[in-house]
Amino acid sequence: MLRRENPHFEIDAHRTELWLQADRALTGRLRVGMEAGWADVRFGALDDRLARYRLRLEVDTRADVAFPRNAVWAQVSYEWLDGSEGGHLIGRPRYQADVYKGLIGQLVLALRADYVDADAPVPPYEQPLLGGVATVRGWRVGAFAGDRRVNGSVELRVPLSSPLSVGRAGATLFYDTGATYDVGQSIQGARFRQGAGAGVFLVAPLVRLRLDVAHNLVDDVRVHVGAALSF
Repeated sequence: MLRRENPHFEIDAHRTELWLQADRALTGRLRVGMEAGWADVRFGALDDRLARYRLRLEVDTRADVAFPRNAVWAQVSYEWLDGSEGGHLIGRPRYQADVYKGLIGQLVLALRADYVDADAPVPPYEQPLLGGVATVRGWRVGAFAGDRRVNGSVELRVPLSSPLSVGRAGATLFYDTGATYDVGQSIQGARFRQGAGAGVFLVAPLVRLRLDVAHNLVDDVRVHVGAALSF
């Protein structure tokens, strides 16, 4: 059983979940995958049974995943959600792309775009969230939620260590923007939130550390710290 608080609704989601996944490489840079999952979900007053089916196609030209340069990662997926509360199938296409362009010296310009769509209202526990290090860093994690989400970022990465060193350390400057909105609303009427700031990072063979400080361009400053281990 998995228990996790939804940071937007501030409600604990209790899940008992089973999922299956299969991946296949079509070429060295192109992969296709499929997933299926079933879950019992308790979310506030909701007691739902959710089935999930997903197909995805991925292109990845990154030679160095930790610090890519002159590369592209992109993924197109389509997900079907079947919940007992809604009584009908919900289709959710998603389009993601990361582009990394080498500039002068070791400088890298990283561009990111992400769009999550839906053809019907999504249960609150499945709504995409906006805010935090993965979307718009000037806002708290899960500050906004909706049936649909669009977000993007521009980031300048400045390595401060030698390219021959075992790890990479450096600094970043970034700008993020994004919005959530519901089925029945248009993207033209959605309110976009922004964030801008700077950060530092360390990428080593077994660990990745990152610290970002961002302003929401309104009235608040957020500090985000991230760490990951790999074996």
